[in-house]
Order: sequence, then structure tokens, then C-alpha cells
Amino acid sequence: MKRRSVTTGLTIWYSLFLVLVTTVLGLLLLRAQNAEERGNIERTMLEVIADTSEKIKFAGSDFIYDGSIRFFVKDVYVSLYDKTGYFLAGRRPGSVDSFPELSDKESQTVRDVHGAEWFVYDSVFLTEDAEIWIRGMLRHTGQERITAFLLRYFLFVLPGLLLLSVLGGWWISRKTLRPIRKIVRTVEEIRADKDLSRRIPTGRREDEFYALTCSINGMFDSLEEAFVRERRFSSDVSHELRTPLAVICSESEYALEDPDYREKALSVIRRQSRHMAGDNPRALPRARSRIRGYHVA
Repeated sequence: MKRRSVTTGLTIWYSLFLVLVTTVLGLLLLRAQNAEERGNIERTMLEVIADTSEKIKFAGSDFIYDGSIRFFVKDVYVSLYDKTGYFLAGRRPGSVDSFPELSDKESQTVRDVHGAEWFVYDSVFLTEDAEIWIRGMLRHTGQERITAFLLRYFLFVLPGLLLLSVLGGWWISRKTLRPIRKIVRTVEEIRADKDLSRRIPTGRREDEFYALTCSINGMFDSLEEAFVRERRFSSDVSHELRTPLAVICSESEYALEDPDYREKALSVIRRQSRHMAGDNPRALPRARSRIRGYHVA
């Protein structure tokens, strides 16, 4: 499976988060607006019902035939009922085929045949001769607005928002990870050039990248110091071994050329060998056993 880069991962997560937050905020704002509209609808129906009750009170028993009573005001359908629920006069929306029971000063909702929501508010009014119920009905367009908002959002707003969030996330992630890319590039150059004396620039801001750079530079300091010690040790060992080895070589050649000088040459070789072994008496027996093992093999 192909690994995804950190820049791509950050861009995806930033885009998804931004789209999610924007969608949630939009829905919350729409819901708050919907609740405010419900309050406005109830206030409008209360005003219309109060105005209708005043006109019924003024008209007396002839309210049904009084021309001053309007049964459609501010998009509110007004209808009158007696105490048994019998329809006396007024207007009702034709798309609603089932009406709720009368309930004094209680807000109710009902849906018409098209699925639209209607608010219903009832108020009872007592005249000298009868008990009159006034019902107001007003269509609620909040659900339609939510549907229209979601449609516009997913068709027009969401694609543009995704594009902007992807570009913004890519730019932010690239800018944030720029020090990492600089560190990697410098380390690769140090490895290619084998120059342990070179260091990564730390920058001015003392942030997490600054701490990472200081740690890597500290590691390079330790590596450089270790290599310097190793080089110095190799040089010292080579210098210490050069003279004994030269003596051993010359004494071996003399022993081969002059048999009478062989005993003395072996004595010199033994002395130089002990010197090279650091005058360690245990080193020579181990060396002899290894040599015998080689001869036996």
C-alpha cells in the first residue's frame, strides 16, 4: 500500500474538519432562525385572533354577517367554531384535509397533503349568547427553507468550500512542515558529503522544530567526536606498531640469511612481540595455542 504523505493527511483532515464545522454552524443558524420564525408566527396569529375577537365583540350576535371581520389576514386563515366544534364561518386552507381538535391557547401543528407544515392556534371567546372559538392557521415555510438551503449548500457551496479548504490546508501544511523538509534535505547532504562538521541551521523561533534541530545537531557532535577519537586511536596504534613490526621484519630476514644469528633474532622478535602484546603473559599462550591449531588443521 502506498503511504500517504503528512502534507496530504493534514490537508484531508483540515478540509473535512472545516466542511463539518461549516455545515454544523449553518444548520444551527438555520435552526435558530426557524425557532425565531415560529415565535413570529405565533405572535402574528395571536394578533390576528385578538383583532378578530374585538370585532366579534363589537358586532354582537350578528358577527357572522358583519362585513368588517376578515378571515384571511397576514397570511393567517381565520375560522370560527361553536363550543361543539361546528364550523360557523371563516376560511380554512384547502390543502389540509384533517384538522386537530380545538384546544384553548395551545399551539398545534398539522401537515397538509403536500407535506407542508401548518401552525394552528385556538382561542375561546365568550359572548352574551354563545361560546365562540377562533382558530388561526398559518403555513410554516421553515422546513422548505431548510430543504432549499441544503440543496443549495450541496450543489454550490460545498464544492467551493471543499476547493478552498483543500488549497488552504495544503498551503498551511506545506508552510508548517517546511522546517522538516529543510532538516531532511540537510541530513541527506551531510550523509552524501560525509561531512560531519556540518550542522543544521536552527532558525530563530524556539519551537518544537528548534528542539528537534538541536537534538540532531547534538547527535552529529557526538558522532564527530567519536570519529575523531577513533581516527586518533588508529593513528596512535599505527605509530606504536610501526617500529616493532619493522624490527620483527628485519630480524626475521637476518635469521633467514645467517643461521648463527637465528637465536639472537628469535630473542629480539620475542621481546618485540611481548612489547606489542603489552607485556601480558596470558596473551602469548593463547597465541601459541592458536598457531598449533592452525598447524594441526
